[in-house]
Amino acid sequence: MIRKQQHFVPHCYLKNFANPQEQIFVMDKNTQKYFQTNIKNIASHTYFNDFPVEFLHKEYKEKEKSQAIERELSKYETKFSDFLNEIITRLENIERYGYSNEVIDQEIKSHFSFFLALQLVRTMNQRQKIQNTLQDISGLKSKLHESSTKKQEYLDFSIPEPVNPSQSIDFNNLIRVSVEKDANAQHLFLIVDILDKGLNSNITKFFANHIWFFGINSTSIPLLTSDTPIVIKPYQNHGVGIDSYGVQVAYPISPKYLLVMHENSYWSDYKSFDRRSINLTENCVMSHNKLQKDQCYRQVYSAGNLF
Repeated sequence: MIRKQQHFVPHCYLKNFANPQEQIFVMDKNTQKYFQTNIKNIASHTYFNDFPVEFLHKEYKEKEKSQAIERELSKYETKFSDFLNEIITRLENIERYGYSNEVIDQEIKSHFSFFLALQLVRTMNQRQKIQNTLQDISGLKSKLHESSTKKQEYLDFSIPEPVNPSQSIDFNNLIRVSVEKDANAQHLFLIVDILDKGLNSNITKFFANHIWFFGINSTSIPLLTSDTPIVIKPYQNHGVGIDSYGVQVAYPISPKYLLVMHENSYWSDYKSFDRRSINLTENCVMSHNKLQKDQCYRQVYSAGNLF
């Protein structure tokens, strides 16, 4: 079956922030509008995970065959849904009975890290970053061509080729078709790399090496999520990469539960508390919700109209 509308945030995840009818509240920061809609209408785009036909071999140019990535992601989302439900059940039991043992074991942590790696790279935000980079390269190519042409006008001889062309930048290899289509292709190659390497991808390993806390939100303020649900809080000026020194990475599981990951060298004193639960303060919830609003691509989502 051909899938036209494809999610870049899984449907099974968004259900945790919706009512039983799968309705969710949305804040669109571009239009400054607030509305309620079904989760099938958000965090998705037409043929988002289909390779541009220019990058496909002849035998894969049929629409159904070009949806290999979408089908592969769907398989993993079924497993991801099981992990999410298991974690939520364990956190509910901790909240109900008051004990604070480990929420998950190391094996579940490793597998969940793989799903987080997929979520990190598959968003519209990530695609836009790649497109912006290629747009800058395209602009640089135009400027270099213009500069070379102007210089040639003042010379009465031809400019020689570089002595070693293999060491020069080949812009035609960087942008083969167009900025938009090449960005889409490069983004999908990144997703494929995570799918292929699984637990051995660098991003998966970075997440797995962090110190994890599962925050329980007992305040009156629900946790928000967005079309870019994994948010990053850097430590001072040490960078915003997920492996940067002192970085904190947060991922809301539901309006009540929040996974917060801490880079393990700066936060080494907390290693003995890895994978345990903590209680979230109101300030912590508000701080996280602000990160969701600041770092989303376009939309923020809430279980209630409480933005």
